[in-house]
Amino acid sequence: MNRLFVSDLDGTFLNSESEIPEKNLAAVKLCKDNGIPFVCCSARSPQGMKTVLDKLDYPCVYSAFGGALTLNERGETIDSITMDRQETFKIFRYIKQRWNVECFVYERDNWYVEKVTDIVRWESNIVKIQPIVCDQQRIVKNNDIYKLLYYVPDEDVLKEMLTTLPRMFCEFSFAKSSGFYLEVTDAAADKGRAVRVALAYYGADSSRCVAFGDNFNDLPMAEAGTFVAVANAPRQVRDKADEVCCSNNDGGVGEYIIGMSGR
Repeated sequence: MNRLFVSDLDGTFLNSESEIPEKNLAAVKLCKDNGIPFVCCSARSPQGMKTVLDKLDYPCVYSAFGGALTLNERGETIDSITMDRQETFKIFRYIKQRWNVECFVYERDNWYVEKVTDIVRWESNIVKIQPIVCDQQRIVKNNDIYKLLYYVPDEDVLKEMLTTLPRMFCEFSFAKSSGFYLEVTDAAADKGRAVRVALAYYGADSSRCVAFGDNFNDLPMAEAGTFVAVANAPRQVRDKADEVCCSNNDGGVGEYIIGMSGR
């Protein structure tokens, strides 16, 4: 086994309606028929990925929380990095005191919010899971957290957070996703790590690995193989990609994979 495909989900493998284009389904079937692993790597939780993975009917390694949790085809953990509780509590309180932004808190199996808002309903509709409404501070202080996700619709505030937080909290990794989200995970967790874990699991050669993405949190995957950006990715992401394929709405991932089969 020496070939491996890895793909982000939202904005990359899924179209703008969060559905799987037919070309992408056909490409995954082609991978399955030829015994080539198709690894999904997402900022979603494992539960949030499940609705997509079930439609593929091809159990493979998959990675959640932007590379912080990677599971094998049986759903068993093969790599896991939670955030330090004490430091997570510090950054959670700091952000809450400084900026008026909504926070989603993620354990492995639970998603916590302080109240149900429009953005919570929107996110819930996409991932097909319901959050738990609770005192987030208590959860952050006492539980193992994989990710904090902040909804920051004001671009200036998002830029300020991306400038300020990395200087103050070096224990964490910060990534912009979907244009209005700020992902916070352990500094050792990113999608590049997830790709390396998958390569080791399958015994695949990085030179034969192709990863697809659409946003800044996908760029670390470029370190572990060929990185292909979909055409709808921001220009800065496309500029750093090895290649650019068609957009997520045009089934760019599937078209690229199917095209490779003839090479």
